Amino acid sequence: IQILGDRHRNVIHLGERECSVQRRNQKVVEESPSPLVDAQMRAAMGAQAVALARQVGYDSAGTVEFVVGQDRAFYFLEMNTRLQVEHPVTELVTGLDLVEEMIRVAAGERLRHSQNDIVLKGWAIESRICAEDPEHGFLPSAGRLEFYRPPAPQPDRLRIDDGVREGDDIPALYDPLIAKLITHAQTRADAIELQARALDCFAVEGIATNITFLSALHRNPRWLEGALSTGLIAAEFGARFQQRLCESDELLMRAAVAAAIHLTSHYRWARENSPPSSVALSVLQDSDRIDLTAISGRDGVVVEFNGRCTAIATDWQPGDPLWHGTIDHAPAHFKVTIADHSIALSQGGVRSSLRVLTPRQADLFKQIGPGGELYEMSELRSPLLGVFVRWMVAEGDHVAIGDALCVVEAMKMEMVLRAERAGVVARLAVAPGVSIAAGQILMSIA
Repeated sequence: IQILGDRHRNVIHLGERECSVQRRNQKVVEESPSPLVDAQMRAAMGAQAVALARQVGYDSAGTVEFVVGQDRAFYFLEMNTRLQVEHPVTELVTGLDLVEEMIRVAAGERLRHSQNDIVLKGWAIESRICAEDPEHGFLPSAGRLEFYRPPAPQPDRLRIDDGVREGDDIPALYDPLIAKLITHAQTRADAIELQARALDCFAVEGIATNITFLSALHRNPRWLEGALSTGLIAAEFGARFQQRLCESDELLMRAAVAAAIHLTSHYRWARENSPPSSVALSVLQDSDRIDLTAISGRDGVVVEFNGRCTAIATDWQPGDPLWHGTIDHAPAHFKVTIADHSIALSQGGVRSSLRVLTPRQADLFKQIGPGGELYEMSELRSPLLGVFVRWMVAEGDHVAIGDALCVVEAMKMEMVLRAERAGVVARLAVAPGVSIAAGQILMSIA
């Protein structure tokens, strides 16, 4: 419950913030109001928060936190005597600038608003953009912010709070939060949809982030229904986020986009809007193969597949990590990564890794196969940049697969590294307390 107090014993509350969606006891998404709280419950919780602040003579902005059971019973937890990370959602639904109110109170002014003035309008949601890798157990990610392009702000609808710029180094010493994305709409469903679309237009390169995970979270049925608990992420996604592969009509749509990207990247006449020209292509995703014809013209690309035509229009150029355009005249947005002769398209937490080849190349690729080489891990390497904390084994110890080997720390989090093979500890290569780089050898197992 957000409260405001002045030095004249005036205290009001500004409604609740719902912070139940957490991972490792760290907040991930916050919203105001809460889908659980009705007017009667809000008044009761607000009255207790105000009474507490008035009892201790508190002035300034603060937050009284409660734990709420599924039976809607609530219990006092603690009070934070400061602004919290999620304060923007309160600002958007109340129309108040909390920082301005804090400054006025600190100058000795009386509160400018009474409790009856506070009306919650619409719904606001905040997602925390963090430097972490969801596909590898949400490990912290540090390094150079090579590309940073948030979605464009929209007054009273979409807000970006950040403290980074393109080219900054993201260190391993601090909290992984790099930005906050806040949306505001008349209904909760509309605020979530605005969040999901904005996340698909938020591009960061150079470090791993949780943006794709957040995009999937905002399309999760349990989240959409408002069936919240602190265990939602663990129950719905587990300890490691895995992007869903697209299929059927969704795959056909992405294959058409990949074909259009391929034309722009590899054919000069497609970039220069030359007279219509066509090329036969094959798009591969794992065992799926789609043979199609891409026809490039001045108005975009038309992709033909089994008698079905899809019109693609975009101003995307090679090197741009965001694809904005239309598919059959409907707006669409994708994040694009081109590497290892494949085009990765990500949207809504669904990633497609597509190879665009000529039909002859596709035939040969199927015969050759992806290949691969089996090997055993004889060295333990650090998965991140951070600080080595302590060893849990000694040289000469026998270890089995899954045994705890050591503890490393990054971005205020300690992580236990475990053995990926059985053997004998041959050498410990680092000492506790030293800084370690990503990929650095920590130990050898014979």
